[in-house]
Amino acid sequence: MDLIRISKYMSLLLRHDPGKEGLDMDGHGWVSVKQLTAVLAKRFPGFTKETLDRVVAENNKKRYSYSEDGKYIRANQGHSIDVDVEMPAAEPPEILWHGTADRFAASIERQGLLPQSRRYVHLSKDRDTAYTVGKRHGRPVIYLVKSGEMYRDGYVFRISANGVWQTEHVPAKYLFRQSEKAMRTLVTFGSHCIDLYRTPSGTVAYAGGGAVNMAVQAAKCGVQAQYAGTVGTDAYGTLLLQEMEQNGTDTRYVCRSEGKSAVCEVFLNGRERILGDYDPGVLAGYRLSAEQIRACCDADLCVMDLWGMQEDLFPLLKQKGACIAFDSADRPQDPVSLRIMPYTDLFFFSAEDDTPSVRETMRMVKAKGPHTVIAMLGENGSLALDDAGWHRCGIVPCEEPVDTMGAGDSYIGAFLSAHIRGKTITECMETAAACASEVLRFHGAFAQKENGYGRDTGTQ
Repeated sequence: MDLIRISKYMSLLLRHDPGKEGLDMDGHGWVSVKQLTAVLAKRFPGFTKETLDRVVAENNKKRYSYSEDGKYIRANQGHSIDVDVEMPAAEPPEILWHGTADRFAASIERQGLLPQSRRYVHLSKDRDTAYTVGKRHGRPVIYLVKSGEMYRDGYVFRISANGVWQTEHVPAKYLFRQSEKAMRTLVTFGSHCIDLYRTPSGTVAYAGGGAVNMAVQAAKCGVQAQYAGTVGTDAYGTLLLQEMEQNGTDTRYVCRSEGKSAVCEVFLNGRERILGDYDPGVLAGYRLSAEQIRACCDADLCVMDLWGMQEDLFPLLKQKGACIAFDSADRPQDPVSLRIMPYTDLFFFSAEDDTPSVRETMRMVKAKGPHTVIAMLGENGSLALDDAGWHRCGIVPCEEPVDTMGAGDSYIGAFLSAHIRGKTITECMETAAACASEVLRFHGAFAQKENGYGRDTGTQ
C-alpha cells in the first residue's frame, strides 16, 4: 500500500479541507480515528486502523499525532483552516532557516516571510532541511532567520508537537539570504572560557572565550561555523556545548577532556568590566588532534586568539594550505603574536584610537606576513591596512550599552564571515561594526540564558 499517497491525502483532509469527506473536526483539529479510518478505507481498498498506525509512525516529518486515549487524530501543524492545535510559545534557537524558491525571493526581501495560506510561517532547525523544502518549490533559495534577535524584540515563536518552529511573520530585516551553493566554512580553534560574573546576588555563568564567541557570531552571519578544540567534562563543559549548538555552531570537532573547563572571573563596576582570576583548565597542554587540524585546513579560513595555546601548529597549518587569522587582543607585540605573524593571513588587535603609533604597529605587522591588518578601536571604530592602503570605519551606536564583553570577538567573527564570502574590506568592516554593536545590549559575549551554576566548581 502506498503510504506516501495516503499521507498526502490525510494532509489535505486534516490540514486544509476536512469537509471534502465530511469529517467532523473540533476547534483543536481533532477528528475521530474511526471516522477517518472509514473514509480512507473507501478511497484506499484494504486500508485499516493498522495502516493508519503505520502512516503516523513512519511519516518522516511526524505530521500526525493521536490523542492520549487514542480515539482522535490530528495534524501537528501546517493548517490553513482556523483551528488551535495548542502549540506552546517557546524561546527559539538563535538561528533558524527557511527554504523557498527563487521566484519568491524579491517579494520576501520586500515584505519578509508571510504565512500565505497557512496560519504561521514555518521555519527549519537546520540549513539542509530548509534546502530540501526549497527544492520542492523550484530553484532553492535559503534564508537564515535571526530568530533569537526577533524573540528579544518581542516576536512570539511556537513549536509544534513534531518540532517545527513557527511564527506569524518574519520581517525582512531579520533575514539573511544564502547562496544555493555550499556554505562557506570558518573554523575557530583553541580557546573557550566560562565567564563567571560575580554580582551582589550571586554568580552567573556565561559561555564564552574568543574562539567560541567568534564561531557563534560567524554562524549568525550565515557561514558554517565550527569550533575545534576541547571542553571539560564538568557541567561548564556541557554548558559550553549547549550554548554553541543553540547558537548554530557545529561542534563535531569538539572533544571533552577529563577535568575542568576554563573559567574567568568578571566583575562589573557600572559599565566597566574588570577581569579577575583566570584558570585555563583543560586548555593547558591540549593539542589539536589530526582530525581537528584537517578541519582547519579544509575550511575557507581558520582563526585563533592569543589564548588558544596552539601557536606551535601555525607552521604546520600553513604548510598544509590553511588560510589563518589571528586575534592578538591588545598585545600585537606579545612573543606569541610575533611568532605567528609570518604564518598569518589576517591579523587583528585592539587599541584605543587611530594614532601614529597604532599605524606604525600595523605597518610592522603587515611587513611580517599578513596581507590584511585590522585594528579595533572601540568607540572610535576600526582601521584596516591591506595592499590597497588604509581603510577607516566608524561604529554603529548602541542606544543602551550594557556590557562590552565579546564585542571584539563578534567584530572578528562577522568580519571573517564577510571576508570568506568575497565582500570588500569596507563591507567587511561595516558588517563587523554592526554585529559588535549588537552584543553591547546584554551581559555575556552573546545572547544566552542566565545559568545558575555553582561559583567556580563547574557543578550545579
